[in-house]
Formats: sequence, C-alpha cells, structure tokens
Amino acid sequence: PVQAIDVRKTAITAEMEKKKVFEKKLLDKPSPEPTLTSELVTDEYDCLGCGNCVIVCPVNAYANKELAAGHLNNMDEKALLEVENGAVNVVDQKVCGSCGACAMICPTNAIWLEKREVE
Repeated sequence: PVQAIDVRKTAITAEMEKKKVFEKKLLDKPSPEPTLTSELVTDEYDCLGCGNCVIVCPVNAYANKELAAGHLNNMDEKALLEVENGAVNVVDQKVCGSCGACAMICPTNAIWLEKREVE
C-alpha cells in the first residue's frame, strides 16, 4: 500500500509540472484585442411591459434580490433593465453580460442583442 501511494504521487507531480509549463505559455502569449461587442436594443412600441426580461436578467437578480422574486420597483443603481411607463428600458449598458436571456424570454421580440464594432 505504501508503494502504491508513492507511485500516485510521482505520477501526479509529473502531470502538475506539465500543466505549469502549459499555463506559463498561455500567460506569456498576449491576448488579442476584442473587435466586436454587443449592445442591448429595445423597441418600446413592441414591448408589452410584462417585465419578463427584468425578472430573468441575471444582472438584475444579482443587483436586487426583489427583482429575482418578480418585484419591478425599488431598482438598485447597478441594475441593467427596468420597466417604466409600460416599456422596458436599459438602465446601464455597461453591466450587461450579453447572455441573451432577456431576448429569449421576450414574447414580442422587443429586446435583442446587436453586434457592434469596438471603438
């Protein structure tokens, strides 16, 4: 039993050394600059104001626990979406993670992600 443990340790140590070399190669290589980004676009005329997008948005759920429970008021300043005057509004475009959950849940396709060139 003791020899088996030594063999495993030796095998694991060798694999860990290979991993370190690979990780170093990845870190030494510069990452490419992004050329595309996405932006949330809404159509207030098609929007029903149902609030499904507000509820399903993971950024909103993180910003305000009441939003995750379906309450559409008392917004936190870091929230992404809100329903105001019967239509959805993008509060802060910078916090969007581009997951597309809002676009998938919208019954009228009144919200979508649009690709844009990085400036």
